[in-house]
Amino acid sequence: MALQTGVSTSKVLILAGAGLTGSIILRSGRLSELVAQLQELLKGVDEVEISSNKFDTAALAAQIRQLAQEIKELSLSNPITIYNGSSSSSGSYSSYLVPAAALGAMGYCYMWWKGWSFSDVIFVTRQNMANAVATVSKQLENVSETLASTKRHLSKRLENLDWKLEEQKEISEIIVNNVRRIISFNFKCFHSV
Repeated sequence: MALQTGVSTSKVLILAGAGLTGSIILRSGRLSELVAQLQELLKGVDEVEISSNKFDTAALAAQIRQLAQEIKELSLSNPITIYNGSSSSSGSYSSYLVPAAALGAMGYCYMWWKGWSFSDVIFVTRQNMANAVATVSKQLENVSETLASTKRHLSKRLENLDWKLEEQKEISEIIVNNVRRIISFNFKCFHSV
């Protein structure tokens, strides 16, 4: 997958570079010179005997230097100016066209990725509305059932706590009564002695 992405990205970059180079050459008016140089290079390739052991490195180096010089001249001689519409129409809607198209394409890709269709998003039909109402009512029923079960659970816990509280009160009364009996018994024992 990553390899396919890299290959397609390199194709896009090559096409963009070729388009930019072609527009620079056409604007500078040096297309005929470039074609003539390419023809000379091809004649030089036909005339030179190519073998696996022998290469004319001096001729290749000279051609590379000449091409590098030509590229430098092209890049330095004519700077590129990009105009975005005329200066008189500052409120033009054409500047919003490309970003809107990009957002639309991104939205479509997101919908495709999620498996949605335009009818799922745009049109409210009776069937879609009935499905939405059924889904919401089912969720509300689930919420009411959950609340009822939570209420039952909490009321059982409260009853259990009430019972434990009553039990603790009874135990506390028994302890208080036992302590009073012991105190009274001890008081009687001390008075009798």
